[in-house]
Amino acid sequence: MDKFAELRAFTHVMDHGGFTAAAEALGMSKAAVSKNVAALERRLGLKLFERTTRQVRPTTEGNHYYRWTRQLLAEADWADTCARALAEPQEAALRIAAPAELVEHMILPRLGRFLASHPDGSVVFEPAGTEGCDMSISTETGDVMDGRPLAVSTHVVVASSLYLATQGRPNSASDLASHRLLHLPSEQESVIWTLTDRRGADTPVTTERRIELSDTRTVLEACLAGLGIACLPDFVVARDLGVGRLTRVLPDYDTERRVVVSRTEVGGPARELAMQFEAYLDTVLREQGAPISGRIGDLVP
Repeated sequence: MDKFAELRAFTHVMDHGGFTAAAEALGMSKAAVSKNVAALERRLGLKLFERTTRQVRPTTEGNHYYRWTRQLLAEADWADTCARALAEPQEAALRIAAPAELVEHMILPRLGRFLASHPDGSVVFEPAGTEGCDMSISTETGDVMDGRPLAVSTHVVVASSLYLATQGRPNSASDLASHRLLHLPSEQESVIWTLTDRRGADTPVTTERRIELSDTRTVLEACLAGLGIACLPDFVVARDLGVGRLTRVLPDYDTERRVVVSRTEVGGPARELAMQFEAYLDTVLREQGAPISGRIGDLVP
């Protein structure tokens, strides 16, 4: 039996919550989907689902296997799309939707090398969430991610030497309550950040002394000016940490890891260039490592 057919059947059952819905999505019979999943379980020697007459629930092994198979199938689909795009080269400008901090600190420093090998290529950056772009790059959390993972990032707590010299250095997450904190609008009214220590324990951070700012760049500039302590993505502060303009404080704490994910539109006018740039980013981030804090493999248990 086709191994990929087994994987697709299993993944669709997970995605759609049952065999009937998976069969409809795949355009197959329910019996064919069940046959593929059963063959997969026999091949692995594992039970992937707990089945009753009323519901289908994944086992612990099924949940873990799903995280790997979903990524494997996404890579296979991406390879198919790349091959098809090669037959229809396009000359349109590559339109990329991405948050400003990813463009400024992750993409632009690496764009020159790509353009040097594509001298006729044009790139247009659009705000995150803009529809109709050839490619989008974003950061996501959680087990299920739609797109190609490029790298893993986390937020770290930083301050300037000027601030630390005048206001002192916090020695614990609770000490931040007495410091001025620089932050973006919080989802929770009183909690500014939630920091996680090496053991995985979470500490909510609150303070009456704070400056709320509209975007990541302004938070960084305020931090460099000595106005307070910030919690920013590692790739945003890497350069300033490297030259000593900022210092990491509370190094045993960070925030939930975020995966940098890219997506390319199959029907985009510059789809070939988009997929080439996606592959280039994946390669160069893998080679360079820093300032990204890890790779996608770090998230696999």
